[in-house]
Order: sequence, then structure tokens, then C-alpha cells
Amino acid sequence: MNPLEIVRIAFKSIIGHKLRSVLTVLGLIIGVSATTVIIGLGQIAENSLTKQFLNSGENIITINYNPVPRQEDYNASEIDYEMSPTITEQDITELRRSDNIKTLILSNSTTATLHDFKNDTIDVEILGLEEDTHSTNEYSIIEGKNLTSYDFNNIGSSILISEDFADRYFPDGEAIGDIIDISGYPMKVKGIYKNPDDEIVLNTNQAILPLNLYQNVYKSSTIDNIEVEAYDTETIEKAGTAATEVLNRNLGEEYTGQFEVLDLEELQKGITGLTTTMTFLIGGIASISLLVAGIGVMNIMLVTVTERTNEIGIRKALGATRRVIMFQFLVESSMLTLIGGVLGIILAYSMITILSMVFNWAILISPWLIVIAVMFLVLFGILCGILPANKAAKLVPVEALRRE
Repeated sequence: MNPLEIVRIAFKSIIGHKLRSVLTVLGLIIGVSATTVIIGLGQIAENSLTKQFLNSGENIITINYNPVPRQEDYNASEIDYEMSPTITEQDITELRRSDNIKTLILSNSTTATLHDFKNDTIDVEILGLEEDTHSTNEYSIIEGKNLTSYDFNNIGSSILISEDFADRYFPDGEAIGDIIDISGYPMKVKGIYKNPDDEIVLNTNQAILPLNLYQNVYKSSTIDNIEVEAYDTETIEKAGTAATEVLNRNLGEEYTGQFEVLDLEELQKGITGLTTTMTFLIGGIASISLLVAGIGVMNIMLVTVTERTNEIGIRKALGATRRVIMFQFLVESSMLTLIGGVLGIILAYSMITILSMVFNWAILISPWLIVIAVMFLVLFGILCGILPANKAAKLVPVEALRRE
């Protein structure tokens, strides 16, 4: 029999039982869309975490303090994990003299507890930034004005606040020019910003202060966080080494650890491993619905074989081979899974697109994922149809014709 004729017959059989086919396909749509959405969100989460924890600048590297000593024969009970050194003015002066370091990116951060208009508490992340540090961040001012050189060079009171913080603290929408009390200091809101990487952060309530204002409020002239920018990607290792040598040389004897360059490769592996594990875990749960849908396809195909026993007997009596009969039912089961799967992928893509528009996420569904999904659906349909197809192919023509 012509393969196209077999496909036509299979399609006619599906159309002939509309309600049954729709219910079967609906289960496939739910299973495929749930699994695809989970995988897509896992890829988005990995990309967002990578952008958040791995600096987007190619020539910028983070310096961290590791409280564990380099030597292997240390006493673990003597390590103070809460004791972290600060960056002094002497450190900054020496670092800026280094030939391998182009720019220092300095910042301080802390958490302040404020009260909103309902007197509910809000934990706000307070960031103190230098002018150069502020300019390297991709903050988008959506209302008001940005901080200027005057704000960074003079101790004023102008600050920027995040969009989420503004919505929470100023529900009437009148934030620009208003006053916020931070640690007893009145701060004037100059602008509202949106951070492009704020979709996956622990606290989206933020306020940005010029570093000199931050140090004046918190009575500190030291720096908590430091990053160094190299002149190019080839000298980034030298820049990191030069920075850690200066910081460790000036480190007090009371500190057991040392400053180290953040291992971007290890962090990337950790992020990838975490998101992959979570994606497979949640995706595995979602794929249970796909398994249930596959059992539904198998059940429907068994019912179809029973209903079409006479037809199978006539075909075999007219010379249809076992291979042809089996192929006919495998094509029908594959068409069911393929139709449901394609509609499920379209639904999943639509859901991810809507979520990306709402939360400003980048859509990360690989074309190869769709190709692999379609191939899997065809294979899945064949597997679900093997048992019914084999049952149909084994029917003896005489016995099949006797059945009503």
C-alpha cells in the first residue's frame, strides 16, 4: 500500500473520532507544554544568574576575601568566618598605582529597615557607589534624573531608588523630590531606576547613594567591595594577581585568610549545575503528565484496534501484510503525539514569551530543543503504538472477519 494512502487513512481515522482525538491530544498538549516551559525557564534562570553573579564586563574581575588559610595544616576552630577585612585608603592608593589595573570599581552595601505608609517594615539594600562604579552599571532611569558628578564629588542628599522600592514606599507615584529617612539622614529622591538584571535578585528594594554620602551616613571611610578592570582580556589575570598581592600584603595579622580572585569558571560550573539539577527535578515531575498522556494514546489505539477488527480482517484477506497493518497503526499513533506535541510547543513558547514580556526576561528556547522535541514526539508515538499495532498485525483474517 502507498505510504501516503496509509497517512490519509490514519488522518481520516483521527478526524472520524473528533472528541476522542481532542481529549487524547489535550493530554499531550498539557504534558509537552509543561515540560517545555520548565526547560525554557531553567535556561532563562541560568542566563540571569550568570549575568548577575558573573560581571558582564569582559575585563572586570571581582576580588573576594577567603577566610580559610592557604596552608593545609590550619586549625579550623581558629577561623572567624564572620570577620571580613575592609579596603583602606592605603590599599586604594597602591592599587591605583598598578600598571596592570585600568580602573577600580569600589562600592559599599548594607541593609536598612524602613517603614512604608502603612508602617510596615521594608528591608532596603543601600548601595554606596563611586562615580566610575555607577557609570559601569546598566541602570536605566525611568523617572527623574540620574546622579551627576556634582553629587559624587560633594556630600549632598540626592539618591536613586529602584522601581520596586518606589512602588512600595510611594504608592501615590509621587516619589521624585520626596524625602526618605535612611539611618536618621533625610535623603531626596532624584530619580527612579530599573536594573536590567533585577528579575532574579534576593531584594529588589534598593537605593543608590554616592559613596561619599554613604560613608558620611555610616561613618566609615573604608570600602567593602572591590572589582578591578584590566586594559584587555589578555591582562585580566595580571590585574587580578596585582590586586590580591597588594591587598594581602596590607592585610592585618588578625585575619587568617587572604584575598583571592573570584574563580569565574568554577562559579559558572556551579550555576550551570544548580540550574540543570533544578530543571531536571521539576521537569521530571512535569513529565509525569506526559507519561500519563502516552498511556492515554496507547489506550485509545487499543480501542481503535478493537473497533476496526473487521476492517483489519478485510485488509489482510485482500493481501495486506503484517508489516503494512502495523505501519498503519504506528502512523496513526505518531500523528496523534505529533499534533499534540506541536500544539504543546506552540503553547509553551507563547507562555514563555508572555512571561518574558512581563518580567523583562530574554527568551532562550534553542531551535535544537524544538527539533529534538519533535523527533522525540514521533518516537514517543511509535513506542505508544507498538503494542496496539502489534495486536492488530497478529489478528488472523478469518477470526477478525467473524467479529462484529
